[in-house]
This record gives sequence, C-alpha cells and structure tokens, in this order.
Amino acid sequence: MKGLLADIISAHGGMERWDHFAKVQASMVSGGGFFCDAKWSDGRKVNSGNAL
Repeated sequence: MKGLLADIISAHGGMERWDHFAKVQASMVSGGGFFCDAKWSDGRKVNSGNAL
C-alpha cells in the first residue's frame, strides 16, 4: 500500500507540493442504484444530505 500511495503522491506533484497545503476539501456527487440503500457506519443514509 505504501508503494501505491507514494506513486499517487508523486504523480500529483510530490510531497514538496502537498506540504504547502493546510487542508484538503472534496465533494462527492452520487446517484444511481449503488447509493440507493447505502448507509454510513452510524446508520445514516448516504444520500440523505447528512454531512460527515
């Protein structure tokens, strides 16, 4: 796993680039049958609009 992570970080500018950031934020838009009944580990529905 460490090799894969190192390859991904390297492909996206290396640790030198990422050390300049204090936080990373991401959004996910989902739909379709896969997420229809999906739930977080605490039982909340994935597509209910609940933030983590």
